Amino acid sequence: MSDTHTLLFVRIPLFVLLLLIFTGNLYAQVDSDGPTASATATELIPLQVVVIDPGHGGRDAGIAQEGFLKEKDYVLQIALEVRKKLRHYSGIKVFLTRDRDMTMAILERVAFANKKEADVFISLHQIFTDSPGAGKSLRIYFNQTVADPELGRVRKKNIHAGTRVLPWDLGQNSQRVQSRRLGISVRKAWEEHYPAAIEDAQSDYPMSVSLAVLRGIHAPAIMVEVPFMQAEQADRNDDQTDRIVQKEIAKRITTGIMRFLANR
Repeated sequence: MSDTHTLLFVRIPLFVLLLLIFTGNLYAQVDSDGPTASATATELIPLQVVVIDPGHGGRDAGIAQEGFLKEKDYVLQIALEVRKKLRHYSGIKVFLTRDRDMTMAILERVAFANKKEADVFISLHQIFTDSPGAGKSLRIYFNQTVADPELGRVRKKNIHAGTRVLPWDLGQNSQRVQSRRLGISVRKAWEEHYPAAIEDAQSDYPMSVSLAVLRGIHAPAIMVEVPFMQAEQADRNDDQTDRIVQKEIAKRITTGIMRFLANR
């Protein structure tokens, strides 16, 4: 055998080995603290960008009820948990519109998501209720389509987001079907852990509504209103219990996102 053939014989298995190492590192591996492992949630997927938007912030506290966390703080804690869990997937890049208490306009949130070229956008809010901690239902919304007769009345204001310039109010028209699929995926992941949470006509969710924070997003986008499930005893300040609950909410949302991306 010539030297040339010998060299080629050695190089081929090395190339295959390097290729296997590269592809193995490209995709997600979930550790014990990650989302629930399942065939659908852990399929190999190309690099995807997820943007999580903790609602309100800064001067805008959102729901503020005495004895409970303000909505802006509650949804931020959940968003941070979702980011932590999504980072277990090496095929996922995740961004938060805000990672601290700060005022952020709706247009800034939309522009941020489009500049990052999001593949998924989820805006987190809290369900308003007179009895915080009483319910475990989830409410999910996606943006309704702007009908053809309305196009002439749509505002001409544009969102300039990096490489994308999108007409305001029209961004979701081409994403409506995928946005609904994303909402269904999150709802199903939620109901697996909270099977009794069909109250408040939850079977009707995701629901089509008109939401400013979703309209300009050029990607599947939903708003998720989470229940305020604090400690079992509302008059007991149990931070550890609250954190466990927030982690479980984040896990359900993360599982829904990953299943959507794996089956897109």
